Amino acid sequence: MSFEKILKELTIKLGGVGAVMLDPEGETVDIFAKSAEFELDFIGARTTLVLPLLEKATQNLEKGRVKSLGITTDKLRLTISTIQDGYFLLVATPPEKPLTRTIIESEKTIKSLIVEMR
Repeated sequence: MSFEKILKELTIKLGGVGAVMLDPEGETVDIFAKSAEFELDFIGARTTLVLPLLEKATQNLEKGRVKSLGITTDKLRLTISTIQDGYFLLVATPPEKPLTRTIIESEKTIKSLIVEMR
């Protein structure tokens, strides 16, 4: 199964706006967005600025590595989940969608992405 198909299934299952898989430098590995005008890859690229800071903070506190992060705005909810080796998954949903459900479904999807990475 392709990365795009996995991302599409996740987006549809969540009633989301889109999902993108990014490499450690913030470059898009693959993306699925319901609208071509939605620049999810641009948002994802900026995530590489935040995620390393949070990972360093949790390591300094000896609380383990960051697994996921949720950001909510008035019009969008973003869920960022680490995959492996610096890769991560960014999922965009409407703000009324439950963050916990997105995190749980993202964790399931990450297993499929890891299999596809091999």
